[in-house]
Amino acid sequence: MSLMTLYESNFVRLKWIAADITSLSGHQVSRTDADCDLHLNVVEHSRYTSVLRLSYEFEHEGGPVLDPDLEVCVYHDARLAEVRSFA
Repeated sequence: MSLMTLYESNFVRLKWIAADITSLSGHQVSRTDADCDLHLNVVEHSRYTSVLRLSYEFEHEGGPVLDPDLEVCVYHDARLAEVRSFA
């Protein structure tokens, strides 16, 4: 699989979660009985891109833990989503 195919696949899957990414703001949570809550935070929007943070939030004795903590750049015109960083 080529890197661009992976980015395109990421974009399609992200659209399953958030159909209109450009209209999102702040903090959003996707909930389902079958899995953990998925947290999405909008970092920034510009004309052709959006930067998001995606993570699951787990309760830990020291407080909530985000894992994985992904920063995703969405290229709207190219219909691609690139994971820039993760923790």
